[in-house]
Amino acid sequence: MTKASPTLVYDGDCAFCCYWVRYWQRLTGEQVRYLPLKQATKEFPKLDAEACRRAIHWIEGTDVQTGAAAAAKVLRTVPGFRLWPLLYRWLPGMAWISERAYAAISKQRGLSAMTSRLLWGKERYPETYQRVIWLFERWLGLIFLIAFCSLWIQVEGLIGSDGLLPAKDYLADIGRMIPGPEKFWMLPTALWLADADWMLHALCVLGAVGAVLCMANRLAWVGLLLCYLSYLSLQAAGQMFLGYQWDLLLLECGFLALFLRLAPRLAVTLYRWLLFRFMFLSGLVKLSSQDASWADWTALNYHFETQPLPNPLAWYADQLPTSLLTVLVALTLFIELVLPFLFFAARRLRLVAFSLTIALQLAIIVTGNYNFFNLLVLGLCLFLLDDRMLSFCTKQIEPTRWRWPTWVLGPTLGLGFLVIGSAHIWMTVVQRLPPSPLIDVMRAVSPLQAVNSYGVFAVMTTERLEVVVQGSNDAEDWLDYEFKYKPGATDRGLPLVAPHQPRLDWQMWFAALSNRYRQPWFERMMTGVLKGEPQILNLLDGNPFPDQPPKFVRAQTYLYRFTTPQQRAETDQIWVRELRGEYFPVSTLNRP
Repeated sequence: MTKASPTLVYDGDCAFCCYWVRYWQRLTGEQVRYLPLKQATKEFPKLDAEACRRAIHWIEGTDVQTGAAAAAKVLRTVPGFRLWPLLYRWLPGMAWISERAYAAISKQRGLSAMTSRLLWGKERYPETYQRVIWLFERWLGLIFLIAFCSLWIQVEGLIGSDGLLPAKDYLADIGRMIPGPEKFWMLPTALWLADADWMLHALCVLGAVGAVLCMANRLAWVGLLLCYLSYLSLQAAGQMFLGYQWDLLLLECGFLALFLRLAPRLAVTLYRWLLFRFMFLSGLVKLSSQDASWADWTALNYHFETQPLPNPLAWYADQLPTSLLTVLVALTLFIELVLPFLFFAARRLRLVAFSLTIALQLAIIVTGNYNFFNLLVLGLCLFLLDDRMLSFCTKQIEPTRWRWPTWVLGPTLGLGFLVIGSAHIWMTVVQRLPPSPLIDVMRAVSPLQAVNSYGVFAVMTTERLEVVVQGSNDAEDWLDYEFKYKPGATDRGLPLVAPHQPRLDWQMWFAALSNRYRQPWFERMMTGVLKGEPQILNLLDGNPFPDQPPKFVRAQTYLYRFTTPQQRAETDQIWVRELRGEYFPVSTLNRP
C-alpha cells in the first residue's frame, strides 16, 4: 500500500479504540490500512497528535475525516454495513447526532471498552450466517413436510368436492364476483387450473417433495419455491380451515426463504423483524384487548383447561399454585413485550433474548397441542444467533450461482417489509386503518401472505364449552360421536397430537365459542353424519352407528372442567361436564 491508500489512524494506547479497530480490520481486510498514532506520526508528520488522541482520523489522499465521519468512511467499504454511512451523508441531522454520540463515548473510553466486551465478548468478530441459514432451511423443510402430510390426510374431507367447505364451490363464487383475470391474483391458487380432488392431493404431494428437496439440500431453492406456491394454493382455497395464524406465519417464512441465498444479510434482518412482529404483537394484543384475565395476571388460571386441545401435561399444569401462575403470566408479558427489542441488539443481549424466547416456546409445546406453530417460532429464533454460536455445525449453504441485483432487492424488499409490518403494529395500537395509499398497497400484496399481522390469545377464554354431536334412531336414546382429539367422553385421556393439526377438531373449539350460524360448515357436517358419508366420518373417531346412519342428529353444548386431584384419583377421569343447552336442533332426512 502507498501513502495514498485509505488509512485509519487511531490511538494505540486506548483499549476502546483497539477493540473496535481489530473488529474493523476483520471486516475490511486489506481495503483499509490501520495505523496506531505512534506509527502514523512518522508517516504523516503533519498530523495533530492531540487531535488524533481525541478522535480517529481517516486519510485518503487529501481527504481527512475525523470522529464519526471517519467511522462512516470505514464502514462504507463493507457490504451489509453501508446503511449508516448513507444515512450519515444524506439524512438531515444524522451527522450531528452521530458526532455528538461519538464525542460522548470518547469521553468515557474505559467504560465504553468494558461495555463493548460485556455486549460482544473479549473480541468482536464479523457475524456470518451461513450455518444459521443451512440449519433454518432444513428446519423449515421439516415444518413444511409436517404441514403438508398433516393436511393431506384430511384435505378431501375438509375442502374436497364432497367435503365440509368444498373448494370448487368457493372458487365458483369468487369467479362470479371477479370474472376477469384479476381473480388469479386475488386468490392465487393452482386450483383455478383444476378444482378437482386430485389437484388437492397433487398440491400436497408437490409441497412434500419440495420439503424433502430442501431437507436434503438438493435444489433447495426450487424445493422452497414448491413449498411456498403449493401451500399458498391450498391456503387460498382452504377458507377458515387454513386461515390460522400458523398458516400465515409459515407462508411468510416460506416467502422470505426464497431470498436467503440471494441476499443473506438482508433476509436475516427481515427474519428478525418477522420474529419481532410476531412476539411483540402477541403481547400487544393482550394489552389492547383490555381483557380482564391479562390485566389482573390470572390468564394462566384458565389457559391450560380452556386451550383448544390440551395435552397430557395440561391437567398437571392447571394444578400449579396460583401465585406461580401469576408470576408466569408476568414473565410471558415481559418476554413478548420487552425482549423483542433485544432481537436487534448486541450479540450477548440477543443470546439472552434467544434463551428466554426458546424457554417460552418450549413451555407452550410441553403443555399444549399447537401443531407446528411453536416449532416454527423455534426455527425463527435461529436468526438471533450467528455462525460462531453454532460452531458445532460444520454445514454451510452452497454459494449462489447467479447474483441478484441487491441494489434493487434491498430497498424494495426491506422497505416494503418494514413499512407494512409497522403498519400492522400501528393498527393494533390505534385500532384503525392506516392512510389510504398505504392500505391500498397492503391490500394489493395481501394475496401473497408475505407480510401478516399476528397476535395469539388476545382474550383468554375463562370457561370451556364443547359441542357434542349425537345421533339416535328414536330421538330418545342418543349416542355421542367422538372426535379424534378434542374432549368428548369424560373418561377419555388427553391426547398428544402435535405436530399434527386436526383442523376439524380445532374448528370445533371455535364453534363452541360462537353459534352454528357463524360456522358455515357445521350443517354440512351434520348432513354428512345423517347420510353416513365416509369423507365426513373419516374426520371423526369411530362411528357409533356402524350398520346404518342414524335417523336423527343433534348437537348439544356442554361445560367441561378439569377434575380435581381428588376426583381424578377416585374416578380416573380427566373431565366433568354439565349440559348447557342446544347447539343444533334435532334434524332428520325425513326418511319414510
